Parts: sequence; C-alpha cells; structure tokens
Amino acid sequence: LFRSTGPKSTHGSMTFYPIFKLLNLVDPTIEPPLIVAEFVSIPIEANTFTWLQQFYDDFGLVGVLIGPWVVGVLSSAVYFRMLRTREFYSTYVNGLFSFCLLLSIFGNHFTQGPAWYFLAVGVLIAAWVKNPVAKAGLHSATMTNSI
Repeated sequence: LFRSTGPKSTHGSMTFYPIFKLLNLVDPTIEPPLIVAEFVSIPIEANTFTWLQQFYDDFGLVGVLIGPWVVGVLSSAVYFRMLRTREFYSTYVNGLFSFCLLLSIFGNHFTQGPAWYFLAVGVLIAAWVKNPVAKAGLHSATMTNSI
C-alpha cells in the first residue's frame, strides 16, 4: 500500500480524469496526468497497481480510506434505486457499476473515461426509451418502409 518513492500528489486529477481531459480542451495549460503509471521496482520492474492507486496518488492515505467507501455508498445507492424504481436507466447504471466493480482487480474503472462516457450515453438511450412518440415514429417509419 505504501510506496516510499511515491509520486507527488495529483490533487484529484486521477480520480476525476475525464473532467481534467475536458478542461484540457478548454485550457491547454491544464494537463491531465498520465494514466499509465511509471515503472517501480517491487523487487522487479512493474507498473500495475490496484484500483486504490489513483485514490492514493490524489489524496494519500485519506483517499485510500474514503475513496472505496464513497464507491461502496454510490454502488449501494444505485443498486437500491434500481430495485425501487425498476427504470431502464437505473438498471443500466447498476450494470455499469457492476462492470466497474467486477473489473476493479485490473484498475479503477470508475475514474476512467469510458465509464463516464457510458453514463452520458445511457442518459440519451433512457430518454429515447421513455419517449413513446419517438418510438412510435420509428415504428411507423419501419412499417411504412417494409410494405
């Protein structure tokens, strides 16, 4: 857990990497950190860390203690919302959170761009699923073309 040769603090830019990528488009002086870590000797050269690495680099030991707790609280809230509402988007987000948790042995997928991208795409898909007019229009257009 503790790396005596640890990097300097990244001040939240690893945990909120997608936001820093967007800020970089607006202001090129804001540089997001490298996602691939530098090699360290443990006793062989390696650059693979647990999903706690981003929390540690950003917030130190406090991040290691609070980061997983926040992820657990959010995951529980998403799961219980899915059970309570049975809406498409709740189920979609629960599946995305389950994917990120399942693959957490390889890295922190909550802090990387694809998870945030799929959350945003899910909003669009859920809006389309809820809109009966759009579905009816697509259905009638499909039926007209097939005749």
